[in-house]
Amino acid sequence: MHMRRMSLLSLVGLLVLSLLVPITGQARSVDFAVYSSPERLPLYEEFFAAFTEKTGIEVNFIQVPGNQIQKWEQVITRVAGGVSPDIVGAVSVEFVQYAAVGLAQPFDPYLSMDDSVSIDDLIPSLVEAFQWQNQQYLMPYGASGVPLAYNQRLFDEAGLARPPAMWGDPGWTWESFLSVLRSLTRRDGEGNIVQFGLAGPPWDSWITLPYTWGGDWIDPELRRFTGNEPGAIAALQAMQDLRWTHHVMPQPNEPGGGFTGFLTGTAAVAGAGTWNLPSMISSDQPLALLPWFRVDDNPLKGPINPVGLVMLSSAPHPLEAWEFVKFATLDPVGNYLYARAAGALPSYIGEPHQEWLRELTEQAPHLNPMVFLQQVAEHPAIVNIRKVTTFNEINTVMSAAVNDVLNNVTSPRQAMAEVAPVVQMLIDMSEH
Repeated sequence: MHMRRMSLLSLVGLLVLSLLVPITGQARSVDFAVYSSPERLPLYEEFFAAFTEKTGIEVNFIQVPGNQIQKWEQVITRVAGGVSPDIVGAVSVEFVQYAAVGLAQPFDPYLSMDDSVSIDDLIPSLVEAFQWQNQQYLMPYGASGVPLAYNQRLFDEAGLARPPAMWGDPGWTWESFLSVLRSLTRRDGEGNIVQFGLAGPPWDSWITLPYTWGGDWIDPELRRFTGNEPGAIAALQAMQDLRWTHHVMPQPNEPGGGFTGFLTGTAAVAGAGTWNLPSMISSDQPLALLPWFRVDDNPLKGPINPVGLVMLSSAPHPLEAWEFVKFATLDPVGNYLYARAAGALPSYIGEPHQEWLRELTEQAPHLNPMVFLQQVAEHPAIVNIRKVTTFNEINTVMSAAVNDVLNNVTSPRQAMAEVAPVVQMLIDMSEH
């Protein structure tokens, strides 16, 4: 990636900041805000210890809610109260709404001044996802996302060949996927479904749906709603048909589905967020990841969520914060430790990926985590509509409309025609 040259003003600013660094012998620290579940806290502490050992900088850990809106509400409250954190973690492409109001500062000046690192060492799609107005507002430490997953035992019991272990198999199409789901949906003697082919919609809500079908919710310039165009309509129709026409995934109030059903063996295939990997590993079922199928001649894609670190404009320790970010993203050891703590695929190309694959394979030899590495590096679908600063309002409108489609209340075409003017108005209100 070509980095913009640092302006004279940026250089002067950094020189001024360097004068503020405590003299040798004084304690240096960085204030870091992120959500951590109790079981992950020791992993964060391992990263903090490695960072402090390398730099001499202590980490003041600030626990915040896991919900993105609540997290930012707490951060903003701290900033207003004069106790701003330096770094906020676990941020994805929703960062634009905070950059647009001046909460976040870009990393371009730090990257320009620091010849010891190169952003070219990171997965390019993750780097590009965190750019806005030609500036690098986030540094990616990794990615989460939604690969498909399946129960090997249920495939074997049904006499079905296991699905491909790598992306690009020409026989792995929407039609073959649907055929597999039909074969894996079983009924008892009274006609009740006792095993579903698919646990439920294979997504992380409506936002991750249309890409495999060649669709998107917004154009690349983030200015035009495209949810009423053929790709998105086809994706919504496919989900409605899976539930109501083919009945290979549960209808409302039917037992045996959901991710719990997948973990316990009453559903054979699921969309598995990578945040579900710990529960998949601990399941007594042999669960494995598999690639998304091809729909017609559309490019192979699977939804991912780039995740990164934000430096606040109000950061009280900016140079220490840069050292923290640099270690977490641009150092192979630091990136692996941080991504492991955060439950993400590392962003640094090479050694951290091998370590990530090795550790997961040791925990569950059948898991096949390479599928998700391929998804991120070669076939990423990034949810760009989350970059719109009015996304929270759009989410409310779209969630209701897509829910009506899933519940067979209305057709995909009608639902999207009804919401299109409202969503377009909200996009028009966004900062670009």
